[in-house]
Amino acid sequence: MKKILIVSGAAGDLGRDVMKKASDSGYQPVGLDRIPSTNVRQVDLEDEQQVRETFAQISSAVAGKPIGLVNCVGKYSGLKASETTISEFVEIQMANVTTAWLCSKEFANICEDNSIIINLASISGRFGSKDVAYGTAKAAIIGLTKSLALAYGPRIRVNAVAPGVIESHMLQNIPKKRAEDYKTASILGRHGTTEEVAELIVNLVGPTSSWMTGAIIDVNGGFK
Repeated sequence: MKKILIVSGAAGDLGRDVMKKASDSGYQPVGLDRIPSTNVRQVDLEDEQQVRETFAQISSAVAGKPIGLVNCVGKYSGLKASETTISEFVEIQMANVTTAWLCSKEFANICEDNSIIINLASISGRFGSKDVAYGTAKAAIIGLTKSLALAYGPRIRVNAVAPGVIESHMLQNIPKKRAEDYKTASILGRHGTTEEVAELIVNLVGPTSSWMTGAIIDVNGGFK
């Protein structure tokens, strides 16, 4: 029987590659997103009731209990601090942080023992960002990851991956000069790809991370 891996934000660039890599690696991926597509259940991940009902439906519909959750939901505005309204700030926190919290909480109710949650942080959460709302949200993901590791351990391990700038639709919202600055500030001198990050994430679902929890794994080309 294939092990079940739930992926939130499965219709996004990274989420799609996590789904593909998970399937190629022998998992049964179950995707969640506002945008329906193949193997993706349509759900508003900012709506607590919808998230609760969806995870209950997954528990009833699949054979066996899920062993992993990857939270790939994310939103980037590209706005400077002076341009960001309160509603825009809250919108970014909801999309990046609240969704991860709601999915993690419901996953904990239906998962197997010795399961894993992997959150999506960012280089912006590590070093800050001129997009204050996004940098704040990704720093909150780091805090959420460490807190959930304490709350759910040892039954569930909780880690996060913190990518640098990767080639995706989100890159289009980053000012060109800032994106180039990230590239030249990395040892490898290039942006990453969604495939590279997905490969790392799916590897972490397995026994590779059996003695890791509360960890934030940087994957940024050697940002310096």
